[in-house]
Amino acid sequence: MKLTAITIVTTLALALTSPAQAVNMFAGPLYPTGSDHCECEIVNISAVKKTIQVVILDGAGNQLGSFGPTQLAAGSVLSIASNVAGRQYCKFVGASAQYFHAVLACFHPAPNDSDFVAVPAR
Repeated sequence: MKLTAITIVTTLALALTSPAQAVNMFAGPLYPTGSDHCECEIVNISAVKKTIQVVILDGAGNQLGSFGPTQLAAGSVLSIASNVAGRQYCKFVGASAQYFHAVLACFHPAPNDSDFVAVPAR
């Protein structure tokens, strides 16, 4: 009986302390046309430096751009852009909403260079 209780407690302790899987966030897809362009943008809202990787992908899952993994300081912003027309989305590797806010934003070209749509990551 005592051995069974120890085995159960040990098994539960191991289950609770197993390494957590990395969390990823995604934003999009959006479909820029003509000379419009999109950016994957992320801000570290935590109080400490966090490791992050940002990837922008086309509608078929092909990588259009990537940055990282890199350390992103507390309060800092990282963005990568795509100047490719067509369906695309962002993958924020190692990111969770607890520590990051992220978005896929598309812009009109210069001279306006203003965002016309943004989709938050989740």
